[in-house]
Amino acid sequence: MCEVSKHTPGPWKWEKARTMMHLGAPQSTRNGLLVSMPVTSEKEDVANRNLIEAATDLLAACEAAISIHDVFGKRLTDGVANKLRNAIAKAKGDER
Repeated sequence: MCEVSKHTPGPWKWEKARTMMHLGAPQSTRNGLLVSMPVTSEKEDVANRNLIEAATDLLAACEAAISIHDVFGKRLTDGVANKLRNAIAKAKGDER
């Protein structure tokens, strides 16, 4: 199994070229480029961009919810807590 490094901190921003969309972050160790993907349809591109740009915020929200759940006792159902823990693990490359 390969060692997983910490993700590049946000904010992440998209730049659209003619046939490709490029995701970048000033903090990236790869000259600001994180990923490139082909342009598809405008609606799909916007949906993909929004989801990916929100990834760091979504991870932080999941971690905060689990922290509150663990510190203050069961505030979430076991099913919801497990979904959050699984999503966090997947985001960090440690899938359960």
